[in-house]
Amino acid sequence: MNTDMILNILHEGKCLVKFTKVDGTIRDLLCTLRKEDLPLDDRDVPDVAKRFTPEGLVACWDLEAAAWRSFKVDSVISLTCYPNE
Repeated sequence: MNTDMILNILHEGKCLVKFTKVDGTIRDLLCTLRKEDLPLDDRDVPDVAKRFTPEGLVACWDLEAAAWRSFKVDSVISLTCYPNE
């Protein structure tokens, strides 16, 4: 799975991303890039998730913490999606 594929999936709805953090621990992240779920200030910013994100990282909105988070594409273990929930 590559960056563009993950970004497209996150734009569709909510996803549970399981990935390995830099410290080696496994993390579950319930996140999205669906415009309706983003903070009001970020909804009209084109490609907000790509704007300041280095290659190989995906920035997304953490639905549980209500904050921006990122993960390395090559650290993703699984992606479970819940479109349009």
